Amino acid sequence: MHGLAQRITAVRPDQINAGASYGELAWVWGQGSALYGDTWPRRLWCSEAEVVAWAGPFLPRQVRRNDGSITDVTGTSLS
Repeated sequence: MHGLAQRITAVRPDQINAGASYGELAWVWGQGSALYGDTWPRRLWCSEAEVVAWAGPFLPRQVRRNDGSITDVTGTSLS
C-alpha cells in the first residue's frame, strides 16, 4: 500500500487524500485491524505481487471512549 501511495504521489499528488498519506496508511489500517480485526471489511487488489488498489468502508459502529462511555458513530465513508 505504501508503495502504491508513493507511486501515485510522485505523479499525481492531487489524487492523494489525507487518509492515504504514508503516515495515515499505517495509522488507519493498523488501528482498524487492531480494533476491528476480521470484522473490519477491507480489500486489496493486486496484479501479480504488486498492490494496485485498496478500499475500506467505515460503517456505523459503537466506539468505547477512554472514560468507559460508548458513542454511536452513525456516519459512513469509503476510503
